[in-house]
This record gives sequence, C-alpha cells and structure tokens, in this order.
Amino acid sequence: MGHYPGRQPSPLTPARRQALLASVLAALPADMQLKGVNFARGSASSYWLLQQSVGNKPYWLTLRLATHPLWLAHAQQLELTWPDFRDFQGLTGRLHWYLRPQNVVQWRYELSPLDRALLQFLLYLAKQQLVFFVRLPAVLAAQHKGAVFDLTQNLKSTQLLLGDRNNVNRLLLPVKSAPVQQKLMTLYGMNLLFSQFTAHQLLRLMPTSQWLQAILQVAPAPSNWPALLRQTYGPQFWQLGVRALAKQKQRRG
Repeated sequence: MGHYPGRQPSPLTPARRQALLASVLAALPADMQLKGVNFARGSASSYWLLQQSVGNKPYWLTLRLATHPLWLAHAQQLELTWPDFRDFQGLTGRLHWYLRPQNVVQWRYELSPLDRALLQFLLYLAKQQLVFFVRLPAVLAAQHKGAVFDLTQNLKSTQLLLGDRNNVNRLLLPVKSAPVQQKLMTLYGMNLLFSQFTAHQLLRLMPTSQWLQAILQVAPAPSNWPALLRQTYGPQFWQLGVRALAKQKQRRG
C-alpha cells in the first residue's frame, strides 16, 4: 500500500467504462461472475464484486482497479494498479492470471451467517438514515487519505459511533464493542462499506447497498438474525441500535 496522491479528474468516460467492463468480463473464469461495480467520482478507481461458485458454496472477491494504491493496509481486496486507464491493452490477460484458482484463494472470502446477519442489520439501519462512524486521530483525519490507514494496527486509536447519516449533531452514540468495530473494519476493507470524511475527525461508513443486496440474494441472512447479533455481540449492542432507531422515529414524529 502506498501514498494516495490526491483527487484527480476521472479519465473514465462512459465509453472507457464500457471498455473497462468488457476487459474485466473477458478475464473472468467460468466459475466466476460479476455481481456489482462502483466507479469512484474523483479518480480512475473502480471496485468490482465478484462471486465464485465452488460446488454449492459462494465465495466473494473484491477487485480494485486504479492508478494508485489503496490508502487502507490489510484490506481484503485484489488490487491491480494500471498506469493509464485510457488504454486497456493487456489488462484482460493480466487480470486473468490473478484470477487463476491457485492465485485467487488468497483474496476471496466467505461470509458466515453472522456476517450476513450484520449486513442485514446495516441495511436496516441505513433505511432509517443511521450509519456507523469512526473517529480518527487528528493527524490521520487531516490528511484525508494522504496517509496509509492500517485496518489492524490503527484500530485501537479510533472510536466507533452510530449516528444520523446526515447530521451527527442530531444523533451520535458511542459503540463500545471491540468485536463489532473489528468486524466493521473488515467489511470496510472488502468495500462492503464505503467511506466519506465529515467534520469532527469522523469517517462515515455507509453500506455499499447494491453489493449487500446482491450478496443477500445469493445467501440470505438467517431468519433469526436479530437474535444471532444479540447472542454474539451482546444485548448492549442490540439495545444501542434499538435506542438509535427510536430516536430517529421520534425526531420524524
């Protein structure tokens, strides 16, 4: 992982996006299919959700194509840097090599019933304009992706909160659960959550909704997902969500 050079105008015009899509699709092996794609607004970065079927078991892979390295260290992604996104010659062959069975196992991931229960909860909260936030150290927040953030080493220096997506002054509650914080950072590293910087050194973590919906369509969350979350992360975590939802409904009258 390296230094993020700052936002640049995206060279990915609609025509180039179609050409990039064709290059990626041509590289996919027979047991893999594209389930979602997101193009960054301020750069040439793109993120691709791939599903690999092994027997009856779905595996997932997050592919990142960009001109610069990701600012996150220890992210669960296959990252392929490409110097010039105006010319895709050779991209299909290179990507096809990375997606060979002996290579792809190091980047793909499974989502357990508990993982899918949390994804369902994230979507449920998002419908009520509730998302999680991470309060970053002042030095790191000031650089806005200009420094590498280690998802394992830097975690202890951050604070997790749950609040109103559009107005943290209206609602912002601390979340005191190291396992939840670690899991959310893992999902962030898979691009199942994406981020936006806000005021007060906060990084807003929002569910990549189309990806989560695609995943849950293939492998739904357990029917008892609320009970599973309470059992695993404790009643305090669940009650915090209930409290935040109640405050949102009360505010809306």
